[in-house]
Amino acid sequence: MGFIKKILLKLYYFKYQYCKNPFIGNKVYDLNFKLFNENLIKETKTKLDPQYKLRYYEILYYITKYKVRNVVELGTGRTSFIFNIISSIKCTSIEQDKGWLRKIISILKNFEIKHSIKFSNVVHYKNGIRFSHLPLLNPDLLYVDGPYTNKKKKKFQTFTGKYACYDFKTFFDRKVFPKIIMIEGRTDTADAILESPYSKKYWFKGEFAYYFQRNKLLSSISFRRHSIFIRKN
Repeated sequence: MGFIKKILLKLYYFKYQYCKNPFIGNKVYDLNFKLFNENLIKETKTKLDPQYKLRYYEILYYITKYKVRNVVELGTGRTSFIFNIISSIKCTSIEQDKGWLRKIISILKNFEIKHSIKFSNVVHYKNGIRFSHLPLLNPDLLYVDGPYTNKKKKKFQTFTGKYACYDFKTFFDRKVFPKIIMIEGRTDTADAILESPYSKKYWFKGEFAYYFQRNKLLSSISFRRHSIFIRKN
């Protein structure tokens, strides 16, 4: 790895380590998130993303700036807690794993966090996957943190060889164009959207990993945790 890339990685590490968590001071967060996280680790063995403060900062920033009122979250977890403690929005989450679904609903219920989580199977599509059934909703924000496939050995015809998530196409085909599309990781999903004829409706701001992988190092200095699509009108 080159010297410049090493410096950029260190700067990105500094940003997400020392980013201010915007939910500190939120009564529900302060009272419950630590225990919620401990419960989730115990039940699912999944650790807290070390970049979680930057993720939460960006989520709240775009919700506030673009007056988001309705969210569709693809995949569930700690962000399900976050979306459902923001009093100004309504969140519908989609989950593919029935075992995980039972656990996340149980934990949210224990902390009296209201939620709307729906189950959907996943099907393979083009160079990746998508949920087979998505509710007929018109979200201001589409948050992409799923679905996933266990076929890790399969090589997809994408930039990284990993699968892309095509649920955006389900919405686009319905002529539903969210104000904001936020993608956590999954840089090949960002490419898939950019390849869509409807991508012209959006401005694109890639996450750090997106530009870093593609050697667009000048663009990577925004140090975002999400790839963001912002509707032009």
